[in-house]
Amino acid sequence: MSLDDLPNEMLSAIAKRLGYCDVLSFRLVCKRFLRASNSATAEIESTREPLFLIYLGFKCYMISKTGLWYPWPIPQLHGLVGAKCLASSMGWLLVFQAVTGSMFFIQPFCSYDSTVRIPKFPHTRVSRHCCAAFSSPPLSRDCIVVVVNRFILDDNFLDLQVVRHGCAYWTGYRIQCPRTYLVNIKGSAYHDGIFYFFSPNGRGIRLCPKNLVIQKFDLLSNVDLAAQHPPFPPFPIFELRKNYVRFVGLKKRLGLEENNRDSAIVSCGTVMTSLDNHNKLVVIFNEDITHRSAGYQSKALYKGRIRLDVPLTYERNCSREDRNLLYFMDQS
Repeated sequence: MSLDDLPNEMLSAIAKRLGYCDVLSFRLVCKRFLRASNSATAEIESTREPLFLIYLGFKCYMISKTGLWYPWPIPQLHGLVGAKCLASSMGWLLVFQAVTGSMFFIQPFCSYDSTVRIPKFPHTRVSRHCCAAFSSPPLSRDCIVVVVNRFILDDNFLDLQVVRHGCAYWTGYRIQCPRTYLVNIKGSAYHDGIFYFFSPNGRGIRLCPKNLVIQKFDLLSNVDLAAQHPPFPPFPIFELRKNYVRFVGLKKRLGLEENNRDSAIVSCGTVMTSLDNHNKLVVIFNEDITHRSAGYQSKALYKGRIRLDVPLTYERNCSREDRNLLYFMDQS
């Protein structure tokens, strides 16, 4: 007797005993297994905690909540040098490849090649604090992709690039926004037709793609953000998680000690709906956690976040391609 001969009730019972990573593999077998695992998937997804995908040494793994590592091949990333994940939402990753400027979507939990290529990005490199967001899955006609990047040679301006479904090129905008007002953009969200980009200091910008109107905001100010400012709708409720990697103790789960000076984690955040309030969006920031070599001291910035300028000696020993790339995947 094979698994195909088992009744649906028994298949469902098997699926409920599996962890999330095993359930995902179970669902990819066939449509019958997919239907049998629906209830098990619903129970696990009710936690609404992000999944962890780590790209290490050209191999991809999924990390369970218990710390177990599951090999999770993503053929689209195999051997791809200089790739960087810019956004993670709705089960899709937006990937940018330096030097070539190519950009594409992939769905890592799909059993077939789900690559969706979009027009070549106008720049062949982006700053380390580049942030992106997209409005809907890439196959949707309503999909809009927005990338915000601080000009590498001029800190007084932001470079905002927009591409819509069906367009053959990006449309760029130069926004005067000095770093003294808006430090590195680390988080992004899309809600009710508006793109939001956040800085760790509580400030940010929002974009209405329909009218191409851009507005600055400050979450810590006394301004009534709930009021409507046409063409923008009332400001939604946001919960910003600036140091999620540290909060969940991910370095320890990866076997990287906190005092290990030769370890680094670069993560791409995500956005999801809060469990206790469906009107609240939880924005998990991008993070860049590094340690200098011996002789350097850490410096705490932005209320508990650690941001260090990596010396050239360290870069020679550990290039960006050798770092631990962590993607947070929304389970929706």
